[in-house]
Formats: sequence, C-alpha cells, structure tokens
Amino acid sequence: MKIRSEACGVDRSKVRPFSAIDPKWEKCKMNIITHAALSRKILVVAVDRIEGAWCAYIGIVPGENHEKEKDSVARNGDKLGVGVARAIFPQLKNTPYAW
Repeated sequence: MKIRSEACGVDRSKVRPFSAIDPKWEKCKMNIITHAALSRKILVVAVDRIEGAWCAYIGIVPGENHEKEKDSVARNGDKLGVGVARAIFPQLKNTPYAW
C-alpha cells in the first residue's frame, strides 16, 4: 500500500520540513502563555495570537523536559477544538479562542 505522497509521485527524499525551507522559522518563537502535561509524553500548549485571541496545540514529546519541548508542540502540534482547550486551560475562559 502506497502512502499519499508516493501515490502522487512525490519524491520523499526531497521533501523538507517547513523549517528547512524557511530558515527564519527557526528564529520565530511563538508566545506560549502556559502549558499542561496530560501525561509525561503528551503536552498541550496555549499560544497567544497577534489579534489577542489564543489557541491550544497538543503533541507527543519525549517527556524529559517540558520547558524545552513546549516550543516544538507549539510549532508542530495539532490544534485543539475550543471545548477541549477551554477545559484544559480554564484560566483563559474570558479570552477569545482563535479558530
């Protein structure tokens, strides 16, 4: 069974992560408001946005140092829906959530 990139004729050896395409991305730090560990290896971060709203991302991490791992989750994690995000970060209930 072929994965989508192979089925479309994409040479996976030439696919680079976003940070490799644009080196400025590595210098760009997202402003993380707070983070919460759902388990040792599952981390959720709340990130504020320029328009004054916030959003939450979830990701799998090695679980060795959440302070160092939270930037990776902010850049590469999956965005959470508003209901789950507000349940994890109730302290942000009065701040708009960014879709």
